[in-house]
Amino acid sequence: MSDTEKNMLKRVLLLAAAVAMATMVWFVVGDDASIAAESGMTGDKVLATVNGEEITEEGIVANLAGRLLALDRQRHDMIQGAVESTIIETLFEQEATKRGITVDELRETEVAAKAEALAQEEVDGFYEEQKERSGGRIQPKEQIEPRIREYLALQAFENSLRSGAKISTHMEPFRVDVAATGPGKGPEDAKVTIVEFSDFECPYCSRVNPTLEQVTKTYGDKVRIVFRQFPLIQIHPNAMGAGIASLCADEQGKFWEMHDAMFADQRNLGSDGLTKIAGAIEGLDTGAFDKCMESDKFRAQVERDMADGANAGVTGTPAMFINGRFLNGAVPFEQISAIIDEELEG
Repeated sequence: MSDTEKNMLKRVLLLAAAVAMATMVWFVVGDDASIAAESGMTGDKVLATVNGEEITEEGIVANLAGRLLALDRQRHDMIQGAVESTIIETLFEQEATKRGITVDELRETEVAAKAEALAQEEVDGFYEEQKERSGGRIQPKEQIEPRIREYLALQAFENSLRSGAKISTHMEPFRVDVAATGPGKGPEDAKVTIVEFSDFECPYCSRVNPTLEQVTKTYGDKVRIVFRQFPLIQIHPNAMGAGIASLCADEQGKFWEMHDAMFADQRNLGSDGLTKIAGAIEGLDTGAFDKCMESDKFRAQVERDMADGANAGVTGTPAMFINGRFLNGAVPFEQISAIIDEELEG
């Protein structure tokens, strides 16, 4: 078997595996109509009874909504990843054919050899960037330097191949319909809306705030950012109270001031700390704030946000939906801006 045939076989196996996995996930998730049609079940189908109390399909599916949605998103991402991998394999094969060499020879020339020749400063800079993004949770540089060099060389060559090729992709982004309800900044008719589910006691949420500020500075009125509550109450005992406090401040038009102040002092979000933080905000009526906190009237709104987030597939914070496109974690500005640019161009 020739090298070209071997590579074609690799592509076919890759696609077959991706399609098989995606199909398996589809059978788990599918869509409500097709699942019901295949199984004969309807939304009010009784799946079990316990001492005369019915357990219905509708109730079970509602409880699993977020997890089913996550599976559906996983299926989409798997197919998209297989498409991207196949694009790269195709570009390598085409370039190797053009040069009259094998794909392995091309990789040796353009990746392996150039990885060794990379300037140490470039390797060090990449390592430090990843170290900062991971909060220091990264292997020692000497252990992973060969992989860093290979990655950087491969990325550089892939980018050069892409820049000289005509590539069009036709997969639509996976979107989730998430209501943009809650405190926001930016015009309501902005072409791009970012809905962020966050937790005031979460350190990763704190890290993403400067990134979102950079989004506002870069895009101005083209982007609206909406904050929704998702306190991780199992591990952050003060997050629920902080969420309620932010809405009590919002009642006086001081949400973002309270937002910034709480994230700047995450270790002091108990009730005394919240009172102190609120008291330092210029123009905030502390008497009205205290009454609002005592009434607990915004707890239901926080709980609604939590339920909506869970149904949208949120399991941790920060979680963002950019025009419905999901991003998880304290991702860098470049990752957010790439999606924003696509949405603005679309």
